[in-house]
Parts: sequence; C-alpha cells; structure tokens
Amino acid sequence: MHSDLHVSPDIYRKNFPNFGRPKIVGFMSLDSERNYHADTRQLMFARDIEDKSVNFDLNLHMDKVKHRPPNLNERITHLLQFLSDQEKRLNYSNNNIDSAKFFCYRGLLTCVACTPYENREPWRIVATLFKGNIYLCARDTQDKIDRLRNMTERDKMFTSWSCWLNVGPPLRRSEPTLSTYLRYAAPRL
Repeated sequence: MHSDLHVSPDIYRKNFPNFGRPKIVGFMSLDSERNYHADTRQLMFARDIEDKSVNFDLNLHMDKVKHRPPNLNERITHLLQFLSDQEKRLNYSNNNIDSAKFFCYRGLLTCVACTPYENREPWRIVATLFKGNIYLCARDTQDKIDRLRNMTERDKMFTSWSCWLNVGPPLRRSEPTLSTYLRYAAPRL
C-alpha cells in the first residue's frame, strides 16, 4: 500500500522556528573499512587559507578513493550505535509522543525539507518509535537502485568530487572547540 504525501509550499510560509545552539554530545568516526569508532580518530578541521585564494584539483588522488561497496546498506546502524553510546548523556528516553525527538541523518532531513520545492525525486522513509523517540531511515527507491547500478565512470567521479567538497580543503588535526566544530568540522569517510 502506497500513499502519496501531498505538500504545498504555502504551509511553510510561517516564521522560522527557533533552534538552540548545537552542543557536542559525543563523537563517532568511520574508518576506511567503514568500522564504527566512538572517538575522534577521523575528525579533522579545515585550516585557514593565508591568501584566501583556493585552487582545488578535485581529481587529485582520485586513484586512491575508496568507494563504499554498492551492496553495503548501513541504513542507520552507525547512528544507532552512536546514540546507544551516548544514551546517558542525551537523556532522551520519554513516554510522551508529543515531546518525541527525531533522529536521522542530515541528508534525509534535507530531502524531507526540500520536498515542497523539489519534488522530482521520490523517496521512501521508514520510521520507528522506540523509547518515546522517532528514528527515521531512508530506503532506496527502485529508481535510485537503478540509477546507482547504471552509474558511468564519470558519474562515479562526480560522486567522489561531492564527497571531497563535503570534507573541504586540506585538513589538520586539532583539539575541537564548539566554535571550531560548528564552523569547520568535517568527518572524513
């Protein structure tokens, strides 16, 4: 049974909600083999560029890029591991659905938020209610599965560029502060 979500941009023409300042509650890293670690071993920070002139070569070290295996579907496994590790610090267990918190990856939240304005890309989301909170997980549509299966080498190169741009310019290790983290944090996958 499939039901469509009908949206209208008009329902979003309200004052923007007030969000508090983010707080660091913990860290997680995925190493090059995609193993989870509850630490900062892969956390890097962008460095200041002296002359403010940036010339990126997005193909630099393209031969060393490690792609996630196409048959590996991690869903929200790593997110749930992180939340489990941080359960005491987060104190998010409640029994009132009206105060439920939502947990998902940023990309899924972006996809949902953009739906009223960009509705060419279909999506499927699974929601699970656990300990009074809602966990969201994206599922690939058949269109996406087909598109990934039929990616050209050029498409794969563009995907690598996208990942590199998410990480940012050459990075350095540093002791994180909240302000540095909010401005520059880039987990390296």
